[in-house]
Amino acid sequence: MIPKHAGDRPHPEAAQFRAKQVEVLYDQLHVGLAATVAAASLLIAVFWAAAPRELLAGWAIFFMLTTILRVILAHRYARSPDRYRQASKWLMWFIAGTGISGATWGSTIIFLVPDESFVHAGFATLWVCGLSAGSVAALSIIKGAFFAFSLPAMIPSAVYLMTHGGIEATVGGAQLMFLGFISLSAVRMHKSLVQSLTLQFENIRLVDHLDTEKKKVERLNEQLEKKVLKRTAELAQSNANLERDIIRRQRAEQALFAEKERLQTTLHSIGDGVITTDAGGIVEYLNPVAEKLTGWSYNEARGLPLATVFQIIDEQTREPIADPVTQQLEKTPTTRVTTHKIVISRNGQEYAIQDSAAPISSRKGEILGMVLVFSDITKTRRREQQITHQATHDALTGLINRWEFEHRLERVLATLKAESTEYALCYFDLDRFKIINDTCGHTAGDELLRQVSEVLEGQIRKRDTLARLGGDEFGVLLEHCSLQQAQRVATAIHKAIEDFQFTWEGKSFRIGVSIGLVPITKASMGIAAVLKAADTACYAAKNKGRNCIHVYRETDKELASHRGEVQWMTRIHRALKENYFQVYFQPILPLATEKEEKCYEVFLRLEDGAGGVVLPGAFLPTAERYNLAVKIDRWMIANTFTWLAQNPEPLRTCFINLSGHSLRNKAFLTFIIEQLEKTHIPSAQICFETTETAATANLSCAIRFIKALKAHGCKFSLDNFGSGLSSFAYLKNLPVDFLKIDGLFVKDILDDPIDLTIVRSINEIGHIMEKQTIAERVEKEEVLKKLQEMGINYAQGYWISPPQPLTEMGSLQKVTR
Repeated sequence: MIPKHAGDRPHPEAAQFRAKQVEVLYDQLHVGLAATVAAASLLIAVFWAAAPRELLAGWAIFFMLTTILRVILAHRYARSPDRYRQASKWLMWFIAGTGISGATWGSTIIFLVPDESFVHAGFATLWVCGLSAGSVAALSIIKGAFFAFSLPAMIPSAVYLMTHGGIEATVGGAQLMFLGFISLSAVRMHKSLVQSLTLQFENIRLVDHLDTEKKKVERLNEQLEKKVLKRTAELAQSNANLERDIIRRQRAEQALFAEKERLQTTLHSIGDGVITTDAGGIVEYLNPVAEKLTGWSYNEARGLPLATVFQIIDEQTREPIADPVTQQLEKTPTTRVTTHKIVISRNGQEYAIQDSAAPISSRKGEILGMVLVFSDITKTRRREQQITHQATHDALTGLINRWEFEHRLERVLATLKAESTEYALCYFDLDRFKIINDTCGHTAGDELLRQVSEVLEGQIRKRDTLARLGGDEFGVLLEHCSLQQAQRVATAIHKAIEDFQFTWEGKSFRIGVSIGLVPITKASMGIAAVLKAADTACYAAKNKGRNCIHVYRETDKELASHRGEVQWMTRIHRALKENYFQVYFQPILPLATEKEEKCYEVFLRLEDGAGGVVLPGAFLPTAERYNLAVKIDRWMIANTFTWLAQNPEPLRTCFINLSGHSLRNKAFLTFIIEQLEKTHIPSAQICFETTETAATANLSCAIRFIKALKAHGCKFSLDNFGSGLSSFAYLKNLPVDFLKIDGLFVKDILDDPIDLTIVRSINEIGHIMEKQTIAERVEKEEVLKKLQEMGINYAQGYWISPPQPLTEMGSLQKVTR
């Protein structure tokens, strides 16, 4: 039970109090156990001769077991870290042990006292009463503990004695009276102990409280002393204090002024324009950037409506836009989000801006004014426009590029679905452009394209779209133009180009143009179909002899050959999809020394469906014309690399041909690097090969491509070297490892001294440039010996070995020629 005190209020630390009571019980347990052991020993001695030995021994064993368990309980309680938090559990165990002990002592009179032995009964009764009396001091701290011992110790024996009658009944009644007396004593003792324990807790709390109050009093005394000293000083020096107040106020005003100056300086120094208004949208402040962008000074703008000072329009529609401050104040919903805004200065100058507005609110949420912040992004907007222009225009000529041209053509095709308007497309290719580009260089070719662009722009209407579609190819999209009108425009373009004369370094050149004209109608099947028809018509114009115009018609006989190319396209697509291509190889024989590496070149073949193969000369021109060359090169790389990874063999270098289209394709370069990493074949084992014409057609792209692969360890070879008009001029800029001398010069070196001289010159210059040479089309033993005498590094041709399927690579080791 929780004790009451101080007006019968519950004890403030009931749990701690209970834990303390339990602790007192366990602290006294060892003394109580020692006393009961001594009493038990004396009782056993007294009853040894009178009591039945078996019962006395059983009682003694049970008593010792009970005592041992209580000792263990006391030991575990002392070692338990949670004994205070689990005081109720430990009290329960204690009361249980005490009750068992009491019952053990109460059983002595019932089981151990011999019949008709009043002396032993009196002794046992006296002994039990003595132990019960002794438990008053040890157990009354908790009444339950006392009664747990005394009741089972005395009541059973008292009842037992009273049932025998005579003097035993008198002794039993006296025993019960004694139980009552010691119970009253235990209750009083309990109250006394609880009060004492309560006083201990109260004293502790009182000491803490007094200590706290003492500290408070000391602090108050200190504060009071300070106040007295301060007040005394203030009264003694009132004039000085007044002066200090004045100084403090002056300092506060100076600090406020400094803060204002800092804010003003910040607003003056930031790069954004700042305008503040009141709740009615009247201008209160402009910083210098806002003054510059609006053209209004602070003094002029103050007090004016914001709409007068800050005038903005939509960059695209040129329509006025409500300023964000007005929209915030009037809570006007914006029907169209405008990202491109222009502020018009007072003097008419325009600035592209990015703006935002925020309210200045009171603590109650009332709008006191607005802050408008806007930044000048004119330069950024111009850069964006430049980027957009670069994305849609050709960098060399300034004309629309192919992407934008196709985009506009797509719009036209969409318009035709709803309108009955006539359109036409001119697709033309410059004739003799490559001759000028090869003989005079790329700079001359670029200048020719720029001048031609200017000529073309002078021949079309403003509404028409002129674009450079690639290389020396151009396109004109004629809007609202019949076929007859389109023919007149094409004729004018043809005549203007024919009359045009290009001059470079004192030399004059004339060029021509092959024009394909296609009407665009509702029946047109899409962008790809229109462009294909235009390209087909241009192809037909070239086949007629170039420098002419051809109008596309489905029934053209001139286009029959072109349809053959379309059939080749279908076969190429199918071969790529269903793996109808095959890889062949041809050995490249080292001539100069035995230390030269053994090499071989791989070739592409196409299954013809009848057990034979088709040579690449039949289908590669079509593939290159219709942008399939890159896909074929991808197939060749993937299959060759896979075979090399699965069949490591002693031939060190494998030559793989690449088209000119692949050299200009960044994605293809990435594909090669990925395949090298995927298959883990040594990159030094791979030598990529391209023709001299393909490499020089776009020299900068070729150089970047070659350097990128050489950085990964690959080698590079220039095929058909000597076929161009300016081979040596380009050679010093191309970082290749091998020169393959054109077979047209090699095959007749025994009979044609000019061919012999060309081959010898290419070999000598190649060696000076530290490049190895390979002679192609070696078809005679005498030619091979002559090449060996000249110091050619390698030879390749049918006399050495014809191309064989790559799966027969093992037979290559048997070549002994």
